[in-house]
Amino acid sequence: MEREVGSRESHLSHDTILPCLSFLQDIWNRNVEQHHLFERQLDASMIYIRRCRYNLTPTPPPSPLPEPTPELTTIDTTEYNLDPSRPFSPTALRKHMDTYVLMLAGHLEAEIDTLRPEYFEKMGEKAMKEVNAKAEKLMQIYDPAWFLCCAVGEWESGRYSY
Repeated sequence: MEREVGSRESHLSHDTILPCLSFLQDIWNRNVEQHHLFERQLDASMIYIRRCRYNLTPTPPPSPLPEPTPELTTIDTTEYNLDPSRPFSPTALRKHMDTYVLMLAGHLEAEIDTLRPEYFEKMGEKAMKEVNAKAEKLMQIYDPAWFLCCAVGEWESGRYSY
């Protein structure tokens, strides 16, 4: 199976869960609006890192992350002062991330409120099974090494870095 980040099949979209949680329409609408505030910048960060990685010598092993969709690969990272034709710049990436990370953090804080167990209990067993099946399909898209390399990388460094 070809794996892509950003395809409708690669995430539990609001279209997947919202019909089951129609009583949360306003919360979900705000959630979607918040996504639009940072998603392009977040995608540009991922594309920049991936392109810099491609330029490494020797060529690194394949990434455990799914490939980006063709749409995401059209992002011109230089519009965000991220030039993958030059050596990777942590300073440029950090400066870019500073433009959206507070919006992302605020979104994640608000999104947690939409994941309350009582909301999912109101969905009913049938709807919950549908959401769980879609979540399982999503997890099969990702290589388990991605989760392991993140955990091992943090452990080996001896500290968590944010």
